[in-house]
Amino acid sequence: MEFSRLYDLIEERNEEQRMKALQEAKRLSIVLGKQFPYEKAYLFGSVLEKGRFTKHSDIDMVIRGLDDAFFLKAYAFLLGESSFPIDLRPWELLDEKTRKKVEEEGAVLDGKE
Repeated sequence: MEFSRLYDLIEERNEEQRMKALQEAKRLSIVLGKQFPYEKAYLFGSVLEKGRFTKHSDIDMVIRGLDDAFFLKAYAFLLGESSFPIDLRPWELLDEKTRKKVEEEGAVLDGKE
Protein backbone atom coordinates (compact mmCIF):
# COMPACT_ATOMS: atom_id res chain seq x y z
CA MET A 1 0.00 0.00 0.00
CA GLU A 2 1.31 3.41 -0.89
CA PHE A 3 2.15 5.78 1.92
CA SER A 4 -0.18 8.46 0.54
CA ARG A 5 -3.10 5.99 0.48
CA LEU A 6 -2.36 4.90 4.03
CA TYR A 7 -2.22 8.54 5.11
CA ASP A 8 -5.58 9.20 3.42
CA LEU A 9 -7.16 6.23 5.22
CA ILE A 10 -5.89 7.47 8.57
CA GLU A 11 -7.20 10.96 7.84
CA GLU A 12 -10.61 9.55 6.87
CA ARG A 13 -10.78 7.52 10.08
CA ASN A 14 -9.77 10.52 12.16
CA GLU A 15 -12.46 12.66 10.53
CA GLU A 16 -15.09 9.99 11.17
CA GLN A 17 -14.03 9.87 14.82
CA ARG A 18 -14.12 13.67 15.04
CA MET A 19 -17.68 13.72 13.75
CA LYS A 20 -18.67 11.06 16.28
CA ALA A 21 -16.99 13.09 19.02
CA LEU A 22 -18.98 16.19 18.00
CA GLN A 23 -22.22 14.22 18.23
CA GLU A 24 -21.10 12.76 21.54
CA ALA A 25 -20.35 16.22 22.97
CA LYS A 26 -23.86 17.38 22.05
CA ARG A 27 -25.37 14.29 23.69
CA LEU A 28 -23.24 14.72 26.79
CA SER A 29 -24.32 18.34 27.20
CA ILE A 30 -27.94 17.17 27.22
CA VAL A 31 -27.55 14.31 29.70
CA LEU A 32 -25.29 16.39 31.91
CA GLY A 33 -27.89 19.15 32.11
CA LYS A 34 -30.50 16.65 33.24
CA GLN A 35 -28.29 15.50 36.13
CA PHE A 36 -26.39 18.68 37.02
CA PRO A 37 -27.84 22.10 36.20
CA TYR A 38 -25.35 24.49 34.62
CA GLU A 39 -25.44 27.83 32.82
CA LYS A 40 -23.44 27.07 29.67
CA ALA A 41 -21.09 24.48 28.22
CA TYR A 42 -18.41 25.09 25.60
CA LEU A 43 -16.64 22.69 23.31
CA PHE A 44 -13.11 23.58 22.23
CA GLY A 45 -9.87 22.11 20.99
CA SER A 46 -9.04 19.59 18.29
CA VAL A 47 -12.58 18.26 17.94
CA LEU A 48 -13.57 21.56 16.31
CA GLU A 49 -10.82 21.57 13.69
CA LYS A 50 -10.70 19.21 10.74
CA GLY A 51 -7.34 17.52 10.54
CA ARG A 52 -6.40 17.94 14.21
CA PHE A 53 -8.45 15.18 15.86
CA THR A 54 -6.61 11.85 16.18
CA LYS A 55 -7.15 8.53 17.91
CA HIS A 56 -5.40 10.04 20.95
CA SER A 57 -7.67 13.11 21.15
CA ASP A 58 -10.23 13.82 23.82
CA ILE A 59 -13.35 15.94 24.02
CA ASP A 60 -12.42 19.27 25.63
CA MET A 61 -15.30 20.95 27.44
CA VAL A 62 -15.68 23.95 29.72
CA ILE A 63 -18.66 24.14 32.04
CA ARG A 64 -19.96 27.48 33.31
CA GLY A 65 -22.25 27.99 36.26
CA LEU A 66 -22.04 24.49 37.69
CA ASP A 67 -22.14 24.44 41.48
CA ASP A 68 -18.57 23.75 42.72
CA ALA A 69 -19.85 21.00 44.99
CA PHE A 70 -20.97 19.00 41.92
CA PHE A 71 -17.96 19.45 39.62
CA LEU A 72 -16.20 16.17 40.41
CA LYS A 73 -19.46 14.24 40.33
CA ALA A 74 -20.32 15.81 36.98
CA TYR A 75 -16.86 15.01 35.62
CA ALA A 76 -17.11 11.38 36.77
CA PHE A 77 -20.59 11.20 35.27
CA LEU A 78 -19.27 12.35 31.87
CA LEU A 79 -16.36 9.92 31.98
CA GLY A 80 -18.78 7.09 32.67
CA GLU A 81 -21.20 8.18 29.94
CA SER A 82 -18.73 8.56 27.10
CA SER A 83 -16.63 6.22 25.03
CA PHE A 84 -14.29 9.17 24.40
CA PRO A 85 -11.83 10.57 26.94
CA ILE A 86 -13.19 13.81 28.41
CA ASP A 87 -11.33 16.88 29.63
CA LEU A 88 -13.77 19.02 31.63
CA ARG A 89 -12.74 22.36 33.06
CA PRO A 90 -14.74 24.75 35.23
CA TRP A 91 -15.15 28.19 33.64
CA GLU A 92 -14.78 29.91 36.99
CA LEU A 93 -11.20 28.62 37.43
CA LEU A 94 -9.95 29.58 33.96
CA ASP A 95 -7.67 32.58 33.61
CA GLU A 96 -8.90 35.54 31.57
CA LYS A 97 -6.80 34.64 28.52
CA THR A 98 -8.22 31.11 28.38
CA ARG A 99 -11.79 32.35 28.89
CA LYS A 100 -11.39 34.72 25.96
CA LYS A 101 -9.99 31.91 23.78
CA VAL A 102 -12.86 29.59 24.69
CA GLU A 103 -15.44 32.29 23.92
CA GLU A 104 -13.80 33.21 20.59
CA GLU A 105 -12.79 29.78 19.31
CA GLY A 106 -15.11 27.41 21.13
CA ALA A 107 -18.61 26.28 20.29
CA VAL A 108 -21.51 26.63 22.72
CA LEU A 109 -23.27 23.40 23.58
CA ASP A 110 -26.83 24.40 24.40
CA GLY A 111 -27.68 21.23 26.31
CA LYS A 112 -31.07 20.91 24.59
CA GLU A 113 -32.47 18.03 22.57
